[in-house]
Amino acid sequence: MDKIKVAVLNPTAISEAEKMMVCAARLTQRGHTVKDLSDFLALYDKEYTEKTAKVMTQLPHPTIQKFAVINAVIVGASRRFLAQITRHQNEVKFMSASLQYSDYSNEADFVVPYELLDSQMRFSYLSQCQDAMRKYKLLVEYGVDNDSAGYLAPQGLRNVLIISATPYQWKHMISQRTCRRNTAETRYVMLRLWEELYELAPALFSPETTGPFCMKGKCLEGKMACGAPLTSDLTPHDILERDFPLCMEVRDEDYEDMYSGVFYDRYIRGLWTVAEGLIYTMFNKDYHVVPSVPRDYEEYLISCDYGTLNPTSAGLWGLCEGKWYRVREYYYDGRKERYQRTDEEHYTAIEELAGDLSIRKIIVDPSAASFIEVIRRHDRFMVEQASNRVLDGIRDVATRLNAGDIFFCDCCTDCIREFGLYRWDEKAAEDRPLKTDDHAMDDTRYFVRAAFQPSRFSF
Repeated sequence: MDKIKVAVLNPTAISEAEKMMVCAARLTQRGHTVKDLSDFLALYDKEYTEKTAKVMTQLPHPTIQKFAVINAVIVGASRRFLAQITRHQNEVKFMSASLQYSDYSNEADFVVPYELLDSQMRFSYLSQCQDAMRKYKLLVEYGVDNDSAGYLAPQGLRNVLIISATPYQWKHMISQRTCRRNTAETRYVMLRLWEELYELAPALFSPETTGPFCMKGKCLEGKMACGAPLTSDLTPHDILERDFPLCMEVRDEDYEDMYSGVFYDRYIRGLWTVAEGLIYTMFNKDYHVVPSVPRDYEEYLISCDYGTLNPTSAGLWGLCEGKWYRVREYYYDGRKERYQRTDEEHYTAIEELAGDLSIRKIIVDPSAASFIEVIRRHDRFMVEQASNRVLDGIRDVATRLNAGDIFFCDCCTDCIREFGLYRWDEKAAEDRPLKTDDHAMDDTRYFVRAAFQPSRFSF
């Protein structure tokens, strides 16, 4: 919702509308003085003050505010907003992007409801929208026309809308749709439009004559009143700052450091983009790889991805000054070595990895039941089954890489190698990494999910 933009397309029409309003009001009172065309043109061109214009707006004669048309565009509002605003039909014209002719297969973007902007459910909502557009794309690829496929499009799908109305009708729509009984998006859009109009013509679109009815001293909602009336001294900008503080911030920049690549496109921009190429594009050897030097680690964890035929990977992690470091690692590929180690042999390697350090816990692949049992039987380490929600884990690792929360000592060569190989499976029907060169990536994912509380942006 914070990406909705509005603009008045013909701002000169506003000054003309104000001039026509004053002229029309004067004509009703001085018509007897108009003997010929030159008399009327003199009346039309007669100067007036802002105070005069403001008085004219308060007259009980709406016709004098109907002698001009103001065109505005709204880019990024939802189709739900479209359904709401097009209920105003009297002297108002609309033109919208068409689901019949527009193909949103790879272009979908979504409005995030205001209530979800700062909520962990933001991403759950976007995920549902994206899933709907995946099905939309499948229908289009199958040969279904865009109009029919459009039945799958969520109400949150962003839209482009042109509205053409007289000043009187603009004020009527703003009065009704900035009331707090409306949906947040509808209020936000109309407040933005009012803000534009008020800046161009403060007398014509003053709070006393343009804002919600409560600002004029009378709520029309009766028993359904919100109970929080607005006062006539508030400008549209004041109301936006009061009721929509999250939209007054530059949110994309706030999250830019946390997400990149496909995650940024999907969870911040709200775009459905194909998962392809390297998964951790934000991993930078020059930044994330650090020398293997002594540090004052405060605590230690071990993460382990267990393999029988596939490699077994384990990382020793140390916490130092609020940052986690992969201090050293164990990586054993039975196929490459032509010898498959037993659970006991893997456990011995884990003990060597830990040395005499106090390990808070070992986070292990939950499918490694026999290995978990071996660890428990030795009674040295507390073991925790890892979270195996792959996409959530990948997103959380990406978040921590972007935030500068995790680093890798240069001795962890296998983990560093896999960062350069870990890719999306572009042939899969859904988001899924290739099951190659992923063992250190899996144990890193296990670690991040266990070491960090799920961020407020996770779902």
